[in-house]
Amino acid sequence: MVLLFFIAFTAGLGFLMGRFAESKGYGFWNWFFASSLLGIIWLVAVPNLAKDMNITAEEADRKKSSTNVAGVILSVLGQAIALMQLSSALKV
Repeated sequence: MVLLFFIAFTAGLGFLMGRFAESKGYGFWNWFFASSLLGIIWLVAVPNLAKDMNITAEEADRKKSSTNVAGVILSVLGQAIALMQLSSALKV
């Protein structure tokens, strides 16, 4: 039951984070699995590329690429931490 709740919560939070990232001009799937507190803070802090008209297209592509890579790194870290917490909770 705990595992099912964990999967549903992670998928729901991932969907919300992916949609929020997409609305800011970043990749949905790059941020889908970054469902952790660190991922949420990072996503809130990054600039909104969809509304920032003061940057060139080249600069926007560079920012988008680097931020999407950060999203993938945070996804891997966040899911690893979540799995360690889940395995710890299931051992008790």
